[in-house]
This record gives sequence, C-alpha cells and structure tokens, in this order.
Amino acid sequence: MSEDVEEGMLSATQLDQIRQDVLGKWGELQGAVTDKKKDLMEQLSFHKLMKDIDENMTWITEKLQIANDQCYKETSNLKDKKRAHEALVAEIEIKQGSIDVCCTTGTDYVCREGKNFSVLGEKLDGMKQSWEKLKAAMDQRGRFIEVDSVYEKLTEKWAQIQELSSLRKIKLE
Repeated sequence: MSEDVEEGMLSATQLDQIRQDVLGKWGELQGAVTDKKKDLMEQLSFHKLMKDIDENMTWITEKLQIANDQCYKETSNLKDKKRAHEALVAEIEIKQGSIDVCCTTGTDYVCREGKNFSVLGEKLDGMKQSWEKLKAAMDQRGRFIEVDSVYEKLTEKWAQIQELSSLRKIKLE
C-alpha cells in the first residue's frame, strides 16, 4: 500500500497492530474464562461432595435407627427378622462404595486445602463415626439373631428328645 493513506483510513500496519491487540485480549479473556470455569467446577464438585455426605448421613441415621431397634430381640418370627437383617446388611454393603468415595474425595480436599475445609473435615469425621456405629450395631444385631436361631434349633431338638424319651417310657411299661 502506498504511503498516501487517505485521512480517516488506517494503514495495514495499524490494522495489524489492532488485530494483534484484539487477539491478545481475546487470549487473556479465554484464559480468564478457563480459570473461572475451573474454579466453578471445583466449587460444584465440593458442593456435590457436601450434598453426598449429607445424604449419606441421613441414610446412615435412618439405618442406625433400624439397627438399634430392640424389636429384633423378640424371639417371635425369627425367619422374617433374619431376612430383614440380611436385606439391611446387603443395603449396607452396597452403600459402602458411596461412603468410600466421599471419604476419599473429602480427605483429598482437606489435605489439599487444609483448614479452609475444616467444616468438611468435621462432616467427614461425623459420617465415619456414624458409619462405624452402624456397622457395630448391625454386627450386634446379627449375633443376637444368630444366637436366637441356635436357641430355637436347640429348643426344637430338646422337644424331640423329650418326645422320644416319653415314647420310650411308654414302650417300657
């Protein structure tokens, strides 16, 4: 292009400079947007984790109430109680994965961020303690049901022995 640029018109050099400035600003904006997106995704992940912990705590609390219910100590309807206990044990085994994910992810956050995530650390500790209480209550409940089952079988055998013994007495007389 000639040096004779009309008034109000930009030269190729000036246009190229403006283009470079716009591209530079665009790159900065894209970087800022990427950083903001990363921050928002991290916040979303954190809030999802907090929600998952709350949901797990609610679930654990409900199951802990069932596990601590004293009606399983009644010896009537032992087969149904055993089935219900086995179903609850299966639910707990399934839930273990969700608990493990929360613990692993939460521990990573706490290790990475330290005291900024003390609330998360407290929630994790509470969830872990409740989870251990639930497992202990279920173990106790399972042992009690098993003892009742053995007692029921022994009672049946004793009744059979008594019946055989009375039959022998009749034959001997």
